[in-house]
Amino acid sequence: MTSVNAFPSITLPGTETVITKICAAVPNNKILATNIYNRFKTGLAGTGSDKVQLPETLAYLNDATNQANFVAGGNGCKQFFDGIKLPLINDFLKGGVSLTSIADKIKTILEQTSTNLKL
Repeated sequence: MTSVNAFPSITLPGTETVITKICAAVPNNKILATNIYNRFKTGLAGTGSDKVQLPETLAYLNDATNQANFVAGGNGCKQFFDGIKLPLINDFLKGGVSLTSIADKIKTILEQTSTNLKL
């Protein structure tokens, strides 16, 4: 299996600022943090014809430690975003979903979160 190190510079252009803003906002508001986290879970799971198969990514999102890192904000939140790369890559490598599809979903979730929350 290919590791995340095989893709050392995977980034989504324009998302770093949004991630930084999210990670700064969540420790001050646990309800906000939970809402944003749930957006990731539902957004990456999709529904109906939009549903994608991302079992490792969804397992990562369902892990209590990862959720706690996100909700903590700061470095824990950044660790969450760094950590999600490996399951996303593994799901991509297993097939069934394109890297573009995954990247588009994440960018959409981040953009909607930033716009809706006025971050």
